[in-house]
Amino acid sequence: MNEFIYIIIIAFLLASLYQLNEAIENDKHKSDGWLEVGIKASVLGALASTIAVVCYLALKEINLIVNFFGYDIVIKDGVLVFVSTFIPFFAKELIYLGKRFIGKKGA
Repeated sequence: MNEFIYIIIIAFLLASLYQLNEAIENDKHKSDGWLEVGIKASVLGALASTIAVVCYLALKEINLIVNFFGYDIVIKDGVLVFVSTFIPFFAKELIYLGKRFIGKKGA
């Protein structure tokens, strides 16, 4: 249960801070206002947390085992938390690659 809390907090903070940083760099806070920028950052943080929890559950269900020089290494909770919190940042690229793959497959 602690993993879920860590994932939610880490993904929310990373996504929200990333969105706030982008707004400050692009001067969006001057045109939109801090309240709107904060609401957008919070919504994107919540979305990233949701994606991260779903990714964690999927990765945990897969039960990854890596064979490294004859040793079987089971990927456990710490690594899964790390990977699942960074997957939402690459969601756009993954969706783009998926669409490109599906487009080539159907042609």
